[in-house]
Amino acid sequence: MKNQPMEDYLAAIYRTQLREGKASTSEVARILGVTPASTSAMFKKLAEKGLVDYKGYAGAALNPDGIREALTLIRRHRLIERFLTDMLGFTWDQVDDLADEMEHAFPEAIIDRLEQRLGGPRTCPHGFAIPAADGTIPEIPTRPLDALKPGDRGTIAQVSEYDPELLIYLAQQHLVPGAEIKVLAVNPLDAVRTLAVDGNEVTVGERITAAIALQAEQ
Repeated sequence: MKNQPMEDYLAAIYRTQLREGKASTSEVARILGVTPASTSAMFKKLAEKGLVDYKGYAGAALNPDGIREALTLIRRHRLIERFLTDMLGFTWDQVDDLADEMEHAFPEAIIDRLEQRLGGPRTCPHGFAIPAADGTIPEIPTRPLDALKPGDRGTIAQVSEYDPELLIYLAQQHLVPGAEIKVLAVNPLDAVRTLAVDGNEVTVGERITAAIALQAEQ
């Protein structure tokens, strides 16, 4: 297990809170690769600093100060991911860990210059919104892949960013943000879906289905 800076916990809580309302000790520990005991101890420290509301087994939720701190780090992380993919040619399965190593070392002036050089990207390589320097974050409405029935079409907006093995597979199957898909069939017994993407048929199970979010219907 590894030690993680306080800011990384704030970012992990924020990401989890968006999906689940609150961040459990076990989920944040899984994301950061630390022990649940270390996570509980950090939750208590963050609560003492006035950054989270934390009540034991009920989980942690960021307050406004904690959200501002988390968005600052998330902005850094996602802009560095864009720099690594768009300018240095790293693949999207490599950049999460690399950005983790780099984000604490870059002064804000470099982050601002990166954003300018990249042309002000709206999302990271995995499709998640990049917060602005003022702490605001663009809203990207999405819907789950499992909301589609056979015959329905959609455009991939986001994919889960934490599993390099999964990202490699998704790239091989062209299941990336911006890709247009059509649901050809859904097996009612095991929820396995057959998709059409880029002229090919791809079969996906529940793990991949859960990792893909589509653009919301206008």
